[in-house]
Amino acid sequence: MGEKRVERVSFQTLRKPSGQSWFVRLASLLLCVLLASFGFLTLARVEYLSAFATSETFWTKSILVPAGQVAAVRGGSETGSSRIEVHGNLTVRSCCGFVTDDIKLIIFSVGFTASRNFGIVVGNTTFEWNTGQEQEYQIDLDNRWGQLCDEFGVCRPEPSHPSMHNKTVVLRVTERGNPTLWEYVSSPIVIGALAGVIVIGLIISAFVVKKGRGRTSKRQD
Repeated sequence: MGEKRVERVSFQTLRKPSGQSWFVRLASLLLCVLLASFGFLTLARVEYLSAFATSETFWTKSILVPAGQVAAVRGGSETGSSRIEVHGNLTVRSCCGFVTDDIKLIIFSVGFTASRNFGIVVGNTTFEWNTGQEQEYQIDLDNRWGQLCDEFGVCRPEPSHPSMHNKTVVLRVTERGNPTLWEYVSSPIVIGALAGVIVIGLIISAFVVKKGRGRTSKRQD
């Protein structure tokens, strides 16, 4: 009798991708997206802040301040930013042969959230101001000296005061805007960077998912 040969047939079962492997892939993908986001935002912040730093505004004005009056000059609106740093120089000259060369200088935010009284300036001075959260500020040049009040409580400048005459004030001011957090987040550069990161993340996600499905279908066949 012939011997029967028994052949063993091994069946190889297909393993489905485990949930853990998909978790690792997604975690790696999210890490890549976060790193790309950090890089884009860092670049956007540098570009945005450098653009702001170079967009200084400089202006010069010559103001005639009549005797007994206050002249007001506003600034800050052309920088397009709140929190403005102001660096200025003031020169005052008396008219008509007088030599007192004096004026009272006051700076305040237009919203009246802060103010600074520099007192009496003689000849020339430099000044600095930070608008805080206000976009505009105002410079008051006060040429009122002394007060004479009548019985009704109405007061007027003292005409016999030695400083009671017209004066010319020259202002030279440099303004530099400092962007707030909202201005930074809402800037076109940052919004564009975020949009680019989202698009790249979606493309990578679609590629990874499609590649994973293709491998699964091949194994099942």
